[in-house]
Amino acid sequence: MDENTLNLIVSAIASMADAHQKQLHIISYAAVSIIGAIVGATELMSRYPDSPFRAVRNLSGFFYTLLNAVGAVLALYFIQHFNWDFGLGKMMTIVQIELTQTMAAAFGAMSILRSSLFNVRVGDHDLAVGPAAVLQVLLSATDRQVDRMRAEQRSEAIKKAMAGIDSYAQIKIALPTHCMALMQNVSADEEKQIRQVADNIEQLEIADCLKVLNLGLVLMNIVGDGVLKTAVANVVQSHKSTQKQEQLAEQRMRQLMAQEEQHQQALRDSADSDSGEQEKADKKTSQ
Repeated sequence: MDENTLNLIVSAIASMADAHQKQLHIISYAAVSIIGAIVGATELMSRYPDSPFRAVRNLSGFFYTLLNAVGAVLALYFIQHFNWDFGLGKMMTIVQIELTQTMAAAFGAMSILRSSLFNVRVGDHDLAVGPAAVLQVLLSATDRQVDRMRAEQRSEAIKKAMAGIDSYAQIKIALPTHCMALMQNVSADEEKQIRQVADNIEQLEIADCLKVLNLGLVLMNIVGDGVLKTAVANVVQSHKSTQKQEQLAEQRMRQLMAQEEQHQQALRDSADSDSGEQEKADKKTSQ
């Protein structure tokens, strides 16, 4: 094998290795950006349990998620630029080192972005100075935007969900109990808190219709729109069935009372008739 052929083989192997390394880099950057975005989106979604996915479908939420993804990508870039292998270079393959760097960048960026260099006391509040301050501004803006958007949606949804409820006393116990029974993973603390809120709402000096809506909003935060609508429909149906049974029982009672009255009247009429005949008989006998 001559020298030119050997050089060609070496060059081909080096090109393949370089191409393989580039593919690894592309996969690593794609993976780390996805992990960063998921971390940011999950943090937003956890703040809105009644409709978690709507929290990321707005401009502020998008930028918050994007910032987490960019932070993870930058962390991976610096790790690879300075060739940090965390002392494992001789014990691991290239793929394993790449994976370690990717995971370190993804979760290291999460910690760095939520850290602060120091805190400054402003009035009664501690103001964080550092990357956490930027995230907090975006998070606050996202909260405001999502709150405004969800307030309008929740207002319409709760009116539809609680339609047919006329009295707060009708649902105070029945609706929370049924909602909790429909759900499988509601903790005992959440149940206790809901019942406490229901008692507090009952004490408010507001119209019954507002009490009904407020209790519905509290339950919606736990069970969501769909389950609440189903629970309300079941409670309303149960209440109507109970009312119908009570009406039938009352109607039957009235019928029985009417029959008893007719029977008593018949007895009185019969007694009067017997008494009249007896008087006539006594007169004939005396004559």
